[in-house]
Amino acid sequence: LGLEIRAKLVDRALVWRDRLKDAGKVNNAHFMSGNATISLEHLLGSYPGGVQLVSIQYPDPHFKKRHYKRRVVQPATVKHIASVLKPGGRLVVQGDVP
Repeated sequence: LGLEIRAKLVDRALVWRDRLKDAGKVNNAHFMSGNATISLEHLLGSYPGGVQLVSIQYPDPHFKKRHYKRRVVQPATVKHIASVLKPGGRLVVQGDVP
C-alpha cells in the first residue's frame, strides 16, 4: 500500500501499477491519497493481522519550528508503527537530507 498526499502522484502510480499488473509483474500493490500524519494510525490499526514492513520514503523534514507538526516521522507515529509490526517486522525510513 502506498500512501501519498498528492492525488496527481497517486493517479500516476496507479497507472504504472496497472501496466505492471497487465504484464504479470505485480499483483498486490495499491496506492491511495492521504495525509500520513492523520491517516496512518487508522490505516495500520485497521489492517488485519500484523504488519511486516513500513517504509517511509523521503519524508519532508520541515525544518521550521512552526511546521514540526507536519513531520511524518514523529515519536507518536513511530510508537504506533512499532505497536502494529509483527515480531521481526521492520520500519525503514529513507531520506535525502543529511
